[in-house]
Amino acid sequence: MENPDYAYFASQFETGREFQEEISKVGIATPSDLLSADFICFGSPTYFGNMSGAMKRFFDATAPYWTEGKLSGKICVAFTTAGNREGGAHLCLQAIRTCACHLGMILLPFPAQIMADSLQPAYGLVHYSGDMASDRPDRLVNDSVERWVDWSLKFL
Repeated sequence: MENPDYAYFASQFETGREFQEEISKVGIATPSDLLSADFICFGSPTYFGNMSGAMKRFFDATAPYWTEGKLSGKICVAFTTAGNREGGAHLCLQAIRTCACHLGMILLPFPAQIMADSLQPAYGLVHYSGDMASDRPDRLVNDSVERWVDWSLKFL
């Protein structure tokens, strides 16, 4: 989703500064893009235990597809970032999944066996980025994401 303040906010954090150029090259998704997708990954930062306002607006814009059932049966997963374990990331994942359920999507969980050495909710993947968003995913997280992708692709 487009954010006119992205450059300012990216400059406030080390990871934002480091990856600003790469992130700026990623295309902006629109609700109509979902119609041709076979597999959808919904992601949002966690804000006050919920998805971002921009993500909520994105889901709100899918209302015409909801009434027509155009996204029913699409496979999706959810992921989020949060500053720490007390940030409500699991609630953010549930909010994303609630929207997907209303749209009739098939939600894939984050099975416990994929990341047995780390506490992850079944609702999706969480990266705890630290209070200043400076904590990078470690090898365990990277390996788990690869296993999650491989496991999820079986459902296509």
